Amino acid sequence: MTMEEDMKVMEVRARTLCILNDVLKKKERLLVETGVKYEYIEGFEDCTNICTELVENIIATLQNATLLKDDSSENGDAIANVYLGLDNIVISLCQAFWGKKEDLRFSSCPGALILMAANILKYCTSGTLWKEDRISEPMLHPATFDDISATFEVWMNHKGDYLDGSYSCCGEKTRDSVCEESEMRFSFLPRMSEDQKRLAEQTKQITVNILLDAQRKRLLAERPDISDAMQSIVGFPVITSELVTKLTRKLQCMALKIDSRPREKSMFAYTHTKSPNVIYLYPLFWKEKEYLGRGSRPGTIILQVANTLGYRHILNSATLRQPEQTKQHQMDSLTADDICAAFEVYMNHSKEYSDGSYSCCGETAQDSVCEKSIMHSGLLEYELFLQ
Repeated sequence: MTMEEDMKVMEVRARTLCILNDVLKKKERLLVETGVKYEYIEGFEDCTNICTELVENIIATLQNATLLKDDSSENGDAIANVYLGLDNIVISLCQAFWGKKEDLRFSSCPGALILMAANILKYCTSGTLWKEDRISEPMLHPATFDDISATFEVWMNHKGDYLDGSYSCCGEKTRDSVCEESEMRFSFLPRMSEDQKRLAEQTKQITVNILLDAQRKRLLAERPDISDAMQSIVGFPVITSELVTKLTRKLQCMALKIDSRPREKSMFAYTHTKSPNVIYLYPLFWKEKEYLGRGSRPGTIILQVANTLGYRHILNSATLRQPEQTKQHQMDSLTADDICAAFEVYMNHSKEYSDGSYSCCGETAQDSVCEKSIMHSGLLEYELFLQ
């Protein structure tokens, strides 16, 4: 190799090792653990999850390999050839390698070196992607080394640009790195226990009951034009019966999943565009009030469902919002936060639940709204205004 080519190879190897070591630093969010059972997540069928041991083996392989230039390859599409000796490993880089991108992305030099290392580690070149089997055996998968390379180049890679010293997608300052908020981050979850499943289903049902109760007590506007007119008079968000019907139907077909790996401790929950029928719940969610009120679990669920219907979530301190979702069907004025507040603040009971009922209205169901709430007063005020 020329001195320039030798320098490039040294640089690419160093950058690839930096990327791999960054994966290990972020393993809690990006890698699966051997022996732990994981849930398959809808929307990520093509994603190949890998474990810490595999990444460590790829690092060791690249550290010990000798990289040379191969000018003799007859296959113009070949990236490299591998020669395994008794005491050494040689990766002979073909002409196609030199035309690849230097940064980690699809068809990149780091991806090519990872592919060759996976090849050396004897990962099979046939069979299907690791899908359902990954739930129980994260190490014993029939993934090809192309799949493993794609895990880094596609699934773990940054989607934002590197500008002014950091990536716009996650704020990572190191150039040769992977993204903690990449699609890999959302592709797997530890399987929920039976108690966790029961608690999640209970929370969902409480929220559905609250939505249905708002319909029964007619604390809603019948038409969007009435909702807009009322809102301008009473000064707080008024929502329609049609919207609550949509929220109820959407929530009934959604699943609640527990995610114990929050990027920020102040986050309660989030949704993802690739799995539109899932609400992911962070640990802080379970510290919220069980029943409706300011900072409650039902309020957070209603907010997330509204977000999936296209209503913007603008108060990022409450829950994690995926930027892509705010681009879908954006509503002119009403936000997901407004819809949440309509329930948590303006339809909620003014008194605590005690001795089997709310003293403000006598309602005996704890998962309910108040027929004597601020929203009820607003409806009466609007009727008087029309008269």
